[in-house]
Amino acid sequence: MTSKEGVFAGGDVTTGPSTVVSVIAAGRQAARSIAEYLTGKPAEESLYKGFVKRSKGGLDHTEAVRPNVLLKEERSADKEDDQGLDFEAVRTEALMIVLIWRLDMRVQDSSTYDRLLAVAARLFALQGFDGTTTRQIVKEAGSSLSSLQIYFKSKESLYRAVMEKTQDSFYALNEPVLNEIDELEKQGFLDEDSAWDLIVEFTGQIVEGAFMSEYTNEILLINRELLQPSGQFDTLPDAIHRLYHYYEKLFEVYVGEKNTFWAKMLSFSVITSLFDYANYPHVLGQVLGCDMKLPENKQRAKAYAKQYSLSSIRANLNIYKRQSVSGDKE
Repeated sequence: MTSKEGVFAGGDVTTGPSTVVSVIAAGRQAARSIAEYLTGKPAEESLYKGFVKRSKGGLDHTEAVRPNVLLKEERSADKEDDQGLDFEAVRTEALMIVLIWRLDMRVQDSSTYDRLLAVAARLFALQGFDGTTTRQIVKEAGSSLSSLQIYFKSKESLYRAVMEKTQDSFYALNEPVLNEIDELEKQGFLDEDSAWDLIVEFTGQIVEGAFMSEYTNEILLINRELLQPSGQFDTLPDAIHRLYHYYEKLFEVYVGEKNTFWAKMLSFSVITSLFDYANYPHVLGQVLGCDMKLPENKQRAKAYAKQYSLSSIRANLNIYKRQSVSGDKE
């Protein structure tokens, strides 16, 4: 209690800046004093309950690494008494500091960064670049504009980061088959038969990705950028361009022609149609008369989508092959 009857105070207002522990203790002391003042009886609660018991060995004591120091008999004017740490000791100590720092930063920063990217991806996919504000993003992410500005200088830089992560995620899904194409081509084994096998595998992988709910926002965002360019990219995003390029390469190997207009057009048509399965899940469910959220229905739809796509691709490739043999060029 202060010098004035019935007035109690504690913490920084009375002692100035102090530690959190001291502030908590002052709060408890004030509460005890108020209780005694109101009841006229001494408070029974003790402010000190002793240390929490812990098992022996709960803390391992280790000695600090000490530098190598010359023995007295080895010291001289042309030698440093303190030899410092050897390489392994320096490496170990430095690594511990780096790991602790990274762990501390990762707990807070990566979660905020990833949450901002995830929310931004969904809003950009649904509303477009112009229809989405940074205030909307930070509100839904449970963050603040100041936190967003730590990672992204502007909405434009945030959008680019979202697109980059989106492309990388979708490209990573198809990377195994794309690497296989590169390896076969490098070894000179990419022929008509292997090209068709890879077309089947590649198409199946894209169909799989198109029906994965975790990629819905990514594919919607890619499609929006293709259909309604945000103006943030002068050219087609690289990861998407590579998907077209690999399809085009396989088509040309299968037919036996290079640098053809029809292969570029067919690759565009195939990828666009496959992406559409991710864009209209509810419409697809209504057309099929089933709930597309059920795994068995989704599996059947994927099988038919793959079969339909491959039938269409093969029919077109055979037409172009006949035209190539007959000399009826495009």
